[in-house]
Amino acid sequence: MSIEKPSSLNITTRNHQRRLASLRIQPSLDEQDAAIEWIASEQYSQAEKEAHRLLQKYPRHVFGLKLLAAAIAGQERWTEALEVYRRAFSACEGDWQFLNNYANALKMSGYVAESVKYYRRACVLVPAKTLDPHYNLGLAYIQLGDLKNAELTILAALNVDAMHPMGNLNLGNVYNMQGRHAAAELHYRAALHGMEDNVKLQNNLALCLRRQNRYAEAEKHYRRALEIDPHYVAALSNFSEFMALHGFMHESMMLLREALSTDPQHVESFSNLLFTLGHVDGITREQMFAEHLAFAARFEHPLLASQLPHANVPDPDRPLRVGFVSADLRNHPVVRYLPWVLEHLQRQHPELCLIAYYNYTSRDAETELYQGLFQEWNDVAHLSAEAFAHKVRLDRIDILIDLNGHSGSHRLLSFARKPAPVQVSWMGYVGTTGMKSMDYFIADPVLVPEEPRAQFTEELMMLPATTAFQPCTDAPDVAPQPALASGVFTFACLARMNKISPRAVALWSRILLAAPHARLMLATMADGEPPKPLLAWFAAEGIGAERLHFVHMHSVMRILELHREIDLVLDTVPYNGSTSSSHSLWMGVPTLTLTGDTIPGRMGTTLNLHTGLEEFIASSEEEFVCSAVQHAFDARRLAELRPTMRERFLASPLGQPEVVANALAAALRKAWAKWCAAQE
Repeated sequence: MSIEKPSSLNITTRNHQRRLASLRIQPSLDEQDAAIEWIASEQYSQAEKEAHRLLQKYPRHVFGLKLLAAAIAGQERWTEALEVYRRAFSACEGDWQFLNNYANALKMSGYVAESVKYYRRACVLVPAKTLDPHYNLGLAYIQLGDLKNAELTILAALNVDAMHPMGNLNLGNVYNMQGRHAAAELHYRAALHGMEDNVKLQNNLALCLRRQNRYAEAEKHYRRALEIDPHYVAALSNFSEFMALHGFMHESMMLLREALSTDPQHVESFSNLLFTLGHVDGITREQMFAEHLAFAARFEHPLLASQLPHANVPDPDRPLRVGFVSADLRNHPVVRYLPWVLEHLQRQHPELCLIAYYNYTSRDAETELYQGLFQEWNDVAHLSAEAFAHKVRLDRIDILIDLNGHSGSHRLLSFARKPAPVQVSWMGYVGTTGMKSMDYFIADPVLVPEEPRAQFTEELMMLPATTAFQPCTDAPDVAPQPALASGVFTFACLARMNKISPRAVALWSRILLAAPHARLMLATMADGEPPKPLLAWFAAEGIGAERLHFVHMHSVMRILELHREIDLVLDTVPYNGSTSSSHSLWMGVPTLTLTGDTIPGRMGTTLNLHTGLEEFIASSEEEFVCSAVQHAFDARRLAELRPTMRERFLASPLGQPEVVANALAAALRKAWAKWCAAQE
């Protein structure tokens, strides 16, 4: 945001100004022009000295105050600038430049909502061919999360100058946040004409292209951003996510560590690092736990002293206000888990008032579905961590449930301020937050048996199953065992590329070498291309591309239909499948899994134990390979199980959302009673 030059008095004629100057009522025009030049050349400290001189010489004239405010604002001393602007306000409320600068100071001092009022006044007064207040108003709307008004206001600025680089950049940002990526790209490319070397523009364009699955173009712009500024943290963090998406987990980890070396307080990079570590082979659960504690030491511990007592009434039997915080209340895998349980909570437990805090900037049809499952809905993506924590307190939330953990767009820095008496982590992240402020982690005894429980800072809130999984109601019927008809045995892994490790490829290759009549079905990237690292890893293990069958999974229905061709799913290591394995189970296909050391490495084991499929759990690599090969040469056991899989699923807690919902309600009530007892 640029500081406008302080404008001259809005007086009718220059001759009149000269007469006033001759009476020593106001600075001469030469004095004013000289002072304005200090601002124009960004010599703000000199301008501040000149302002004090003019105020001493012309104490009743507003020009000195306007100059002083602009000079102080130029040095980013926003609170001081605001006080000076307020002293001059009554004499300048008809001056659009003054109103624009006053609004700038309000916005930069944290009074964003109040700044809108004065930007809008400036927009009414501004000359037709001046865009500054329109543009600045658009930025204020972005900060407030009002993307519709931000779009309209920045469009008004671009009506004045269609090629204004920053206007196009920020309109592109608005469209990117709304999920309108083609429109965003159009404006980013317009901005390139004036600011090709702008690192933020290159990074944002890369992100926009990645979201359109145009990976080669996205990589080009990420690399260009890092050429411009090798230490630009947002580009390092985003490029690391891009590399992970393509299976380069160690490269992703290095980029994140570089980002944290540049900015140790970049919370997104640290959380991304923790998420990435779960996908890296050879990381023990003790190492994972130590990294999570390091996160807490850096980000949570400085906030512990600022935690305030809670005013919630400590009555263990009263109705409770339960908040759910998530960036994933949209078309996201969580939609297969959360709504089913929420429906039963809402229906069976009216004593719980369910309140949503949606922490994402765009909506879709699934968002509308979610809104019907909560008594109250709040869009909070635009709020700072502190402001969101303050809102939770004002909303009198008794129990606050985090549905993101260390996954994208989380609110852990708000949870670190302990805005609710009881705080719970659930579903969005398979592991501890590492934080003392998070009281509970929802799990089940199968997912988290005795030994790994020491790797949680939270108390474990045990349910019959961590959550339920809602199958697609329009799923195809279970098909017969394909190998018995075709003679070709089809293994499959339809997991995302960042879950597939070289170790997994080595195991699968041993299976394919031992079963020459078998093939392996794998997912392409979202652009329809086979992942190049994957082809190289298989080639290194002696498996040619002819043994691999790549499929483009453009929809959930497509994934379900593919199971007509699949005999057995092979799980990933060290991070198991969950949603994909659950879809497979519903379609009659079990997943052969290798039990891992970490919680993400136990998800396949958990699914199979819940559904009575212990025979598809391997405790060693040798057992994993032998079991897969045995089934490849004799598919009769798989054929016998296939028509029973849906019945097995529905008989388990995974298929009984009412069981999970009732257990959750009881566990939340118990946690609340424990807090109440501690207040006595």
